[in-house]
Amino acid sequence: MGAWTGRGNVQSDSFEIASTQWRIKWETTNETPPGAGTFMVRVHSSISGRPLMVAVEPRHGTGKGIALVTEDPRLYHLVIESSAVDWSIQVEEAVVGVPEDPKK
Repeated sequence: MGAWTGRGNVQSDSFEIASTQWRIKWETTNETPPGAGTFMVRVHSSISGRPLMVAVEPRHGTGKGIALVTEDPRLYHLVIESSAVDWSIQVEEAVVGVPEDPKK
């Protein structure tokens, strides 16, 4: 779906999600000066611009995680608010199905 990296506040490009479930993989690194880093991600509708949810709650320092999103299919964008950390974000749409049998 999309991937972004940066430092500081950013609004992502719009991206389309066709299912009701997707995830945001995120990581923060290079906190300078130590103890000063902040990071938060909000999901917005790209049609209306309104905020839909806080996907990554405000946090301090470095780390990584996965935020699960359950919303209607539509165009979205992310608003990233950060200071004193480098960040990377990857958006992945859910794939629904049955896992393959490895014995076949």
